[in-house]
Amino acid sequence: MNKIATVVFGALMITFSHAQTPDWPAIKSHIEPYVNNKSEYGTPIIQPHHNTGWEDGMFISRDGLHMYAFYIPADLLSFNYFLLLNPVCPPISAYIRGPLLGVDTITNQWGCSSILQSDIIYTSRQDTSSPFLSWQPSNLAHSGEWEGAPQAIYKPDGSIDIFVYTMSNSNSGDNELYWIRNTSNNPTWPGVLMPAPVNETTFFEDNPHIERIDDTTLVLMLDNHTSAGPLANIYYTISYDDGFTWQQKSLLSSVNTPYEDIQPHMWFDGSNWWLYFASTDTSDAYNRSSIFRMKQMEAGDFNSWGGRELVIGPGMVTDSSGFVLGVGEPTLTAWGDISFVVAVMAMGTTDTTDVFEIDPWYLPRLNPISSIISEAENSTNLIIYPNPSNLSAKIFLNKQMNEAKLYVYNTLGQLLQTYSMNNTNEFITIGNEFPPGVYFVVAVGDNIIIGQEKMILLK
Repeated sequence: MNKIATVVFGALMITFSHAQTPDWPAIKSHIEPYVNNKSEYGTPIIQPHHNTGWEDGMFISRDGLHMYAFYIPADLLSFNYFLLLNPVCPPISAYIRGPLLGVDTITNQWGCSSILQSDIIYTSRQDTSSPFLSWQPSNLAHSGEWEGAPQAIYKPDGSIDIFVYTMSNSNSGDNELYWIRNTSNNPTWPGVLMPAPVNETTFFEDNPHIERIDDTTLVLMLDNHTSAGPLANIYYTISYDDGFTWQQKSLLSSVNTPYEDIQPHMWFDGSNWWLYFASTDTSDAYNRSSIFRMKQMEAGDFNSWGGRELVIGPGMVTDSSGFVLGVGEPTLTAWGDISFVVAVMAMGTTDTTDVFEIDPWYLPRLNPISSIISEAENSTNLIIYPNPSNLSAKIFLNKQMNEAKLYVYNTLGQLLQTYSMNNTNEFITIGNEFPPGVYFVVAVGDNIIIGQEKMILLK
């Protein structure tokens, strides 16, 4: 995205001579990202809690109830161009945009009167039918450092197993990975520096994604996204002792190309692992960043990924009031909805402090959770009431069946419990045996899937 921004930004400065501030709400209302497979995905929407700050490094939890982001209350790209010409204590006030959200623009070790830095911000919602609340400062915010790239593994009870994020080193400029274990949503600073060779002084660790494969095996993917271009690649490392020791980082050779490959995200559909990531789309006229995915070909081999498939492309601003620079930062809910970001540039403006914007977007999946569950018939065959539930829920089958089985999965796609139903007038009550969280109930009869439904237990 940076390469395209540089070229177009330069042209912009030459072409326009009358100052004009972008109408961001109007520009954003005309953005249409490209969806490659419209039979699998619905219509992408901009998240209603977006603002005019720099919302990047997005992560949505598997249950769809929590979201984190890297945040700077400014037009970061425009400021970076200004910084190149004014490298010593550049004034920032003209570039500030959106709410500060607690970001400290004063504290720094260089004696500057003001400074731009990033913090991690956080939002949540009660259920997935409601919009996210407005962004708020997270408990990870820390003056004088750049925090970003948040991601978490969740336990079945909704607490966090591992939370990982990046933080810059003010002295060296190096980016390193930190983690917090056995914590709650919106964890509190400070984290613990992850051990070598996860972190190395010669490597700019960025955009981590960690997954638990079993009680002792962890897989970590990350990139070295110091700048846009062909040197930005995806790496992976594995721990077989629950994170105490790690293998040397290795290039993800089955994925990386001579172009930019970044922002890896692993997702399990109930049967297979998939890798979603951002990469240069060489079929795009501007070689913009798009979101791709690849399916794991050999179980247990996390450098065995199949053919590359385009998922989301940049698309366009339909009234030409802006230009979409690219899309990226894919993360998925358990049922396969995609959270991502769209970066756009305003056209027709000479306000050089307010040219670029990046916001959170959401792409719903039409056939949720897994390749098995997606074969189900209309989910009205399965009725869960009440849903969400504070204690337990009754499950009914609205289909003539002699016998049926109900399978309950967690958000990792793991089978937790199996129940039998003997006739269509029967209902069963479940919920007390499970901790609060999001679950998926699948009904099978006559060897076919007859219904599916998400069940939310609040307690």
